[in-house]
Amino acid sequence: MFDPTRSVLGRWLSKDSDRLRGEARFYLFAVTGSVLLILTSLIIWAIVRDRVIAEPQGTAALVFYGGQLLAAGTFVLTCVLGFRPRTVVTLSRGMIDVRQGRRSMILRTRDIKNVEIVPGSTLPRHYRRFANLAEFSGRSQHNYLLLKAADRALVLGLTGPQQDEFLSLLRQEELPDTIRLLREAQ
Repeated sequence: MFDPTRSVLGRWLSKDSDRLRGEARFYLFAVTGSVLLILTSLIIWAIVRDRVIAEPQGTAALVFYGGQLLAAGTFVLTCVLGFRPRTVVTLSRGMIDVRQGRRSMILRTRDIKNVEIVPGSTLPRHYRRFANLAEFSGRSQHNYLLLKAADRALVLGLTGPQQDEFLSLLRQEELPDTIRLLREAQ
């Protein structure tokens, strides 16, 4: 799934231990970079405008337009192009194992104190600010599952039918040996 925060810049900045600070830095760098790219383009255009208009296929025009394409392409590759890996949720006896690329989290079902369905509009404004929150989601969902344990919380971005299936399996006292729920269809 397309996700700019997983671009080269986003991954470099997310090495910080504070995920919200890393995300804020990503947006700051991306916006600053795009503004600098536009301003640099306008300043260079002001300098070479007369030469480019006089000779549209000349060396100055080719260098100017080639530089524009190179700068824009570099910006897109480093700041915009990123993909979030698929989230895989595995339920086994007494355990919930969530994996997304290299990230993973294991939560014992007996440690879960509360399960809530959180509206998609509330998650970024309220719950994402919690320091002990692990968010495993991809596409924006209308509702997210919030699993609260004593020491941490887990947010799962499953689709509607997958949420229902996950909740029904979680409510059962005897979980099957292993059940796999995928966030997205293959």
